[in-house]
Amino acid sequence: MEIALLDKKNFVEFLPQITSLFKTSFGQKVHEHYSEEVFKWRHLDNPYKDIFIAVYLKDQVVISCHTGVPYSLYVNDQLMSSVLTMQAATYPAFQGMGLFPSVANLLTDHVSEKGY
Repeated sequence: MEIALLDKKNFVEFLPQITSLFKTSFGQKVHEHYSEEVFKWRHLDNPYKDIFIAVYLKDQVVISCHTGVPYSLYVNDQLMSSVLTMQAATYPAFQGMGLFPSVANLLTDHVSEKGY
């Protein structure tokens, strides 16, 4: 298994797998929120240039994922660049193995390194 950050190019390549992961993890109740179109809108078609997606891969298949979306936030009347963490999922067969904390920590570190 390997852990990785996705850029815009490999996000598009892995998008069908990411969509499948979320649909499998959360079922039909939230199906419309995890379509490829929604993921593209949140992570590619937003006004910011950065993309924040950390994944765990097993044999080049996404088995765990955590995402964040850049946005601006006022703190004490000062505009700050921030990241709102959004979706997180791990396939049921891989839950309890510490994958989510690993992708969350990788994403948090990356966000900090980018100055958010």
